[in-house]
Amino acid sequence: MTLTATQITERQKNIGASDVAAILGLSPWVSAYDLWLEKTGKVEPREDTELTKAGRIFEDAVLTYAEEELGRLDRRGTERRIEGTPILVHCDALVFASREPVECKTTGLGGWVPEDWGESGTDEVPHRVLIQAITQARACERDVCHVPAFITGRGFSLFTIGHSRELSDIIIEKVLAFWNGYVLKDTPPEDSSPHTEYLKRRIRQLDKTVPLDPDVVAAAIAAQTTAREADKAKEAAMNNLIVALGDAEAGQYPALTLPDGTKAPAGVFTYKIETRKGYVVEPTEFRMPRFKKGQ
Repeated sequence: MTLTATQITERQKNIGASDVAAILGLSPWVSAYDLWLEKTGKVEPREDTELTKAGRIFEDAVLTYAEEELGRLDRRGTERRIEGTPILVHCDALVFASREPVECKTTGLGGWVPEDWGESGTDEVPHRVLIQAITQARACERDVCHVPAFITGRGFSLFTIGHSRELSDIIIEKVLAFWNGYVLKDTPPEDSSPHTEYLKRRIRQLDKTVPLDPDVVAAAIAAQTTAREADKAKEAAMNNLIVALGDAEAGQYPALTLPDGTKAPAGVFTYKIETRKGYVVEPTEFRMPRFKKGQ
């Protein structure tokens, strides 16, 4: 759902339903370390993008679809807390008659997302969505959470997730361990790494210098050196292959066993002229090395 600036600030003081997937290691976009950076105020707010704007616009359409399926919805700001925990959920809506939570989802607006969504009418949703829905059902003290979704390439679907007391108890236990052990102690989570996007947004103190672990520095330098050497080796190997063509544009090769033991099927290696389309500048021609299998 779309949050106001005030709600974003408040989220630093609480754990939302969408945060739970990160704590459990089920979010493809946010790690527990990323979440710790956010909750302790160590990163700049994420900037709005055209994709997030699209999500806001589609959310209204998804809610309209849900209302056709579920009946009248209460779309006012609805917050529910799981007592004794930092979990505070923001529901997209509540079914007016039953007060069951509704959580809208849009997927694929920015391109194909490798997630499994089942048939409409089932509870077959990605694990991150399942955890969010169960958290909302527990906070609202209801037996189900409805998940209307717009899935690119499929259209609208409606999923209904039943509440599991056993699973929501585990969720609460994991959230409390994260909150008390890492957020309140201002200690980064163990066995979790931040995504590059969060490191770029991390708030830094100008002119501050800290001592670095020599092993961490050595590992980074070694990785950088290995990458450069790999790039050079790749360039040299491709040049040797192009030299082997002589004045031809293509060459055939048989099935191969690679140095690591894996098999490569027979195919053709080409070095033909291709054209890069011109949008701002004139089109350009260049030769591109390519492997084509099975020829």
